[in-house]
Amino acid sequence: MVYCPVCGTENPKDVKECKNCHANLDNILNNIKSEESEYNLLKISGYVFIILGLFSLGTLSIVGLILGYKTYQQNNSNAKTHGIIIVVLNIVVILFWIWTLFLVPQWWQSTSLNQSIPRFYR
Repeated sequence: MVYCPVCGTENPKDVKECKNCHANLDNILNNIKSEESEYNLLKISGYVFIILGLFSLGTLSIVGLILGYKTYQQNNSNAKTHGIIIVVLNIVVILFWIWTLFLVPQWWQSTSLNQSIPRFYR
């Protein structure tokens, strides 16, 4: 449903003019379509950057965080949900790579399992 900006009457989405005051609704419909396409582009890009972040040591997840925030800022309840999901998943990817790159090597060097492996395997 589309609301007329002049009189506030609720109109079906497919009409060209308001049924009450006959104001032109084409511009409103075009704005709605452009907002939906921008939302879809941001949403898809955000999810793509989650996957790319997994393969780029988490560096591309920073771009994913920005896209998730931009998705969250859209005037759409689904956009807010997807924005939160994108941001959280990108944070998880970044934390995974921090853990993998910094904590696992330190843990591996301090375990007794590492000491029991013969030198020629290292």
